[in-house]
Amino acid sequence: MVMLQANYISKCAYEANADLSVCSEQQRTSYYNRAVMYTDLLSLYHHGLFLGFNERTIKKIKDQRLLNYWVLPMHEETNCVDSNPPSTTTANASLWNIGNRYIYAAREVLYAVAHNVEGEELERNRYWNYISANGRASVFDAYAYSLDLYCRYVWKQLGSLGGIMTGLLVAEFVFIALAVIAWQLDLVRQVAGQRMACFSVFLALPTATLRALVTAPCQVDDDDAASEADDDDLADLAETTTAAEGAASGGGKTKSVRMSVTGKLKGGDEDCKHDDKSKGKAALRKVTDAPSKGGLSSWLMQKHKVVQRLARGTFNRTLKISGKKLQPARGAFVRFLAPLLVWWVAALIIYGVSFTKLGALQGPLTSLQASAHVQYLFARVRVLANLIGFLPPMASPERQELNALLRNDLTVLKEGYFALLYGGVFVTKTDEPDPTANAGVFEDPRIADIFFKTTNCLRLDQSTCWQQGSDWYDITHAGIDAMMQRILNDMAIYLGLPPAEQNVAASW
Repeated sequence: MVMLQANYISKCAYEANADLSVCSEQQRTSYYNRAVMYTDLLSLYHHGLFLGFNERTIKKIKDQRLLNYWVLPMHEETNCVDSNPPSTTTANASLWNIGNRYIYAAREVLYAVAHNVEGEELERNRYWNYISANGRASVFDAYAYSLDLYCRYVWKQLGSLGGIMTGLLVAEFVFIALAVIAWQLDLVRQVAGQRMACFSVFLALPTATLRALVTAPCQVDDDDAASEADDDDLADLAETTTAAEGAASGGGKTKSVRMSVTGKLKGGDEDCKHDDKSKGKAALRKVTDAPSKGGLSSWLMQKHKVVQRLARGTFNRTLKISGKKLQPARGAFVRFLAPLLVWWVAALIIYGVSFTKLGALQGPLTSLQASAHVQYLFARVRVLANLIGFLPPMASPERQELNALLRNDLTVLKEGYFALLYGGVFVTKTDEPDPTANAGVFEDPRIADIFFKTTNCLRLDQSTCWQQGSDWYDITHAGIDAMMQRILNDMAIYLGLPPAEQNVAASW
């Protein structure tokens, strides 16, 4: 666009073009202002792409292939020499250096124009010739290739990010999460087993003893003086229970015995007092070691060990011994594992949705690349048509060369535009397979409205829009597609015109 405005500025200064509508005083001022704006934008984007857009830090290009394309002398540069007659030299340079020199040359041209250097005198300026020689050759081709390289790099990065997410998904949800679930399940199982083992003592005790324990009054007191009385009470309880079971077995008839334990304690109290675990264990030893039990101690311990072994099974099944049942706390497994399982399922769903959305980003990226192709190819065919339009009205090798370039670029522009609208393959500058774009315009109704339905002016500066009554009002207020179709058709007609009619006055 800098080259287009510079060509307008120089050609409109000729007397032969002074009467053209595109060379009016208002239009010439507009060309100069646009040239200043496009030069500033070119400087911003050129330095931002290479150094980063943050003014405080420098961000290096990550893709090594793209970085080499910017810093290595891979591009042919034409340099204009102020000699008599003027001459040119060619050399290889990096895109970074060519872009900087191009921006510098554009600013020098604008400075000369501001000091009334125009027309033929401007075209003898070596900076103007530098813009004309490199603008549609090395600069355009290098930036176009750089765009395709960067898009391919981002596209591959999205693909590699999808592979990383897949690896994290497998590592977290197949190995880590399942290992955590299994570990927590084992912890809950062990705790439940300990609970079963603690309560399994009641399965080892005789029924009469359990009933006696249930009906025995018990008062918790911190007085240490009642410890010996507690032990005596438990010993009496064991003897009474043994006697009761012996009577029941000797009589040949099972009896239900309810017992109450009473005893006189120090201080005249008649309650059973338990104060700590050591006293209880001491009392239990008195019970089990009493000589009057007749082997009751060993029988109780053996039975308790069997019950404990069963209670600490893998799944803590229900224990049923001597008519008594001990139910495991199966609800604990659900209460402890349910939140973890819910998190596992929710995170898996989030990962799946994120992976799907990430894969869907490659389609819009390709459509964005296609739209960038359409944009710079549209600017390029405008430059070529402008150069042809200001040539002398006769056949010449330069006209034939420019017509060939315009015909080729117009074909590529048409293919790229239809690929952007309806999806398909569009041509790129890289040596990799050409990408396939989605029907990006129709994926969003708002974008489709801008292309087909809008009746508004689409210029950023609304004050420059064509007003009603102008020949250009209808076409500029009918959406992007109507304008693009008109341009493609008019450019095709323009290429078929004879040299005498292929000029600015006939085609604009």
